[in-house]
Amino acid sequence: MKKIAVIMCSLFLSLFIINSFSQPNENKHTINGTITNLNNQVLNSIWVLFYTNNTIVNKTATSDDGQYLIEEVNPGNYKIYFTRYVDLTSVIDSAEITITKDTALNFKINYEKPKGKF
Repeated sequence: MKKIAVIMCSLFLSLFIINSFSQPNENKHTINGTITNLNNQVLNSIWVLFYTNNTIVNKTATSDDGQYLIEEVNPGNYKIYFTRYVDLTSVIDSAEITITKDTALNFKINYEKPKGKF
């Protein structure tokens, strides 16, 4: 009888642990979109940096077609910087946003695309 109780407790504990790790985090969100310039040219290799409380919390670079994707974003207020490099030495433009759900955000930034692929 004691063995059955131990087996049942082990089974319950295993199911609890598996369920805990398999649940998606409903408080995190996905942000995606396209970055273009004022002439509607898509901008590749532009860094998208999410800042809150003067700290970078998420970052990604745009793909060849100007697309970006940032996952696991906590709800809240963010300042987004668009830069040529992954720091604030080359800020092109910025925006302020509030994240409350999964969101598609397209941005037009004031940046002239250099000739050729960069």
